[in-house]
Amino acid sequence: MDNSFGLFFHLKKNGELSASELTVYMRITVDGSYCEISTKRKCEFMESLLSEILILLVLRTRIYFFKSKPSKYLLLSSLFTFVACIVIPYLPFAKDFELLPVPAGIFLSIFAIISAYIIFAEITKRFVMKRI
Repeated sequence: MDNSFGLFFHLKKNGELSASELTVYMRITVDGSYCEISTKRKCEFMESLLSEILILLVLRTRIYFFKSKPSKYLLLSSLFTFVACIVIPYLPFAKDFELLPVPAGIFLSIFAIISAYIIFAEITKRFVMKRI
């Protein structure tokens, strides 16, 4: 039996949106059967991208990440992506991708979650590095 799997992202006009607003959909195909769902990207976009940037800075070094200076290009690209991630939901085209401005309370919650994640990642890294 031949097994297949496919993942396809595409833009689609939703009935309740205006002609200029498109939604990002994901089509999952397994053995010829498919399911299509909206990605409904909202503030999880910001949380996931910001935490990925900071985890990259944590895991790139054996010492504490704030004591190790990253290369100029890593620092610049990380700062650019960090700022873009925060600014993009406030731009006019963001609603086309269902990216909404994040309220201050949610933003503070995201910051707290990411801070805890970074602290636990640093503790885990120190624990693992002692064993290597």
